[in-house]
Amino acid sequence: MVFATHSCEVVILRGGRGLVYLCFTLTDNDLSVLKQLTLNLQTHFRAMKTPFRLPLLALFSVVSLVSVSCKKDKENSPAPKTKTDMLSGKDWILTAQTVEPGMTADDGSTVTDLFPYLEDCDTDDLMRYETSGSCALDEGASRCNPNSPQRYSGTWSFDSNETVLKTNMQTLGNSSFNIIELNDNTLKISGIRNAQGQNRKFTYTYSKK
Repeated sequence: MVFATHSCEVVILRGGRGLVYLCFTLTDNDLSVLKQLTLNLQTHFRAMKTPFRLPLLALFSVVSLVSVSCKKDKENSPAPKTKTDMLSGKDWILTAQTVEPGMTADDGSTVTDLFPYLEDCDTDDLMRYETSGSCALDEGASRCNPNSPQRYSGTWSFDSNETVLKTNMQTLGNSSFNIIELNDNTLKISGIRNAQGQNRKFTYTYSKK
């Protein structure tokens, strides 16, 4: 904007940081040139503002897209598996067995790793739990006692905030085990039983068959 006073021509420029006042003594020709210059500068200031606004709008667009994408991913992601989900619907086979304190072997040595001493008829057994609360123990390809059943049926449940696994098996009675590890592929439990005249902690590791 340009206007005249008694002593000079006052030019007001509107920039990015407010108004700028300039005072000149000019001829009519100079005044015409200055007005044109003023228009050019104002156009320039408006052009400078635009690039700074567009990236911000683009940023909001990106944020919106990311937010929508995250929401869709959250909606499509499966619910976390429960312990019942991880335990049931699969066959479990024994892959390790240890004892503490150790037991005395035939040669007088103390043994804590019992798995190498187990018979094949013990290590091929399959244990299966169902979401309905039923369970079954299958003797596998071989049976230690040919007269024993091929399959034992029973029920199972969790106890103590799902930290204890309890079973009640046909003719085998009740058992209670502390859960050390449980995921889709591994079940590790422990229990106390008397062996060689002393209470010992037995730990069993099962793997998904």
